[in-house]
Amino acid sequence: MLFGHKTRNTKYAVLVIMILFVLCPVINILSQEAIEESGEKKEYQIRQGDRLHIAIYPQSEFDADVEVDNKGDIFFKFLKNVHAEGMTTEELALKLRDLLEKDYLVNPSVRVTVAGANRGEVVIIGQVEKPGTYPYKTNNPLTLIRLVSLAGGFKNTANINGTKIIRMRKSGEDKTINVKVSKILDGKEDDIELEPSDIVVVPESFF
Repeated sequence: MLFGHKTRNTKYAVLVIMILFVLCPVINILSQEAIEESGEKKEYQIRQGDRLHIAIYPQSEFDADVEVDNKGDIFFKFLKNVHAEGMTTEELALKLRDLLEKDYLVNPSVRVTVAGANRGEVVIIGQVEKPGTYPYKTNNPLTLIRLVSLAGGFKNTANINGTKIIRMRKSGEDKTINVKVSKILDGKEDDIELEPSDIVVVPESFF
């Protein structure tokens, strides 16, 4: 009995370490948003998963809607792959203008706007096939079941009804949501829409 108690404590300790390991990028996202809301606004930097609208004046036939891929690139017509991640919209507009002016257009005016921003990430750890960090897109929000699907599904050792969502608040207060996944799968409860910076914890079944 004592051995079982120590084993359970060890598993909980490992779980806590895993949560702390994944919290670093999440806390960084929250601190960046807090700086923006405090009035020290920084220009938005383009991220993977962002959807961008590119307008070319006066050649509107060059206008395009693109998405930043997992390499940080956009695919823009004649220019093919153009790296955009980490740039502001103004910087990307200048880059596209220079590239277009070099080979295709005379003195074009380029404007880039963010049509759908990737505002952060969600994390899933524990008894799923592919635990890790997944992008959260405001134009295509994640639900709990969709996230589990992206993570390869539950392992056979998962206690699915012990699943918890740890919701990180900007105020510093965390909210824990206990989820009866079986009721969602049976259609008795609605799937839960996740928020940026949520951490989903799927514990191991001890039986």
